[in-house]
Amino acid sequence: MIITAKNITMEQYNEEKRAFYQKHYGERGYREYGNVDGEQIHKEVCFADGAGWNEITEPFEETIQVERHGLNIEVKVKFYRTEIWDSDNSVSRYLYEKRSA
Repeated sequence: MIITAKNITMEQYNEEKRAFYQKHYGERGYREYGNVDGEQIHKEVCFADGAGWNEITEPFEETIQVERHGLNIEVKVKFYRTEIWDSDNSVSRYLYEKRSA
C-alpha cells in the first residue's frame, strides 16, 4: 500500500498540532533554521519522550488567468506551503496559505 501526502486546512492543522502537543507534554526543545528572508524555513520541536514535530515552510508563485472587464489577465500570486510531519505520523501533510503583505 502506498501512502501519499494530503492537503489539510488551517483548522485540521491546528487540531493535529494541539493533539500532538497534548500527547507529548513535558520539556521540549525548539529549533528553527533556514533563510528567514522569504525562503525555506524549517521548524523542529523535540519532546522529552523522543517525539518530534516538523514543519518546512516555503514560498511559491503561481500564475493564474483571470477575466476582468472582458480582458484575460495573467496574475502572479505568492503562496506559502507548509509541509508537516511528526514522529507519530510520518506522512507529509501540506497546508497552503496566502498571507497578507
